[in-house]
Amino acid sequence: MSVRVFDVEEVEKKRYSLAVIPPMMLDSSHRRSLRYHNENGLVLDPQSENKDAMLRVQYWSPAEIETFKERYLAHPKNFGHVANALENKVRVFGGVDSV
Repeated sequence: MSVRVFDVEEVEKKRYSLAVIPPMMLDSSHRRSLRYHNENGLVLDPQSENKDAMLRVQYWSPAEIETFKERYLAHPKNFGHVANALENKVRVFGGVDSV
């Protein structure tokens, strides 16, 4: 039995010594110097971006606020009816935009 165990150990050693480890593509100093430079969402001029965003915001006029209140009181939580009375406002129903 000890002969077979010895043969198995020799075969295992030979099998592991046959595995060839390929050389590394980059040496360690070169690997440390490589980094991913992420510029996703980079804002170069935040003040002008903020100004543009403020101009895109649709504010409600006092007449629109009154129309909303009246329609909401007439049809509570039925925003489809309320939205039909408001012109020039974006209405979102079930993920679909409509004007």
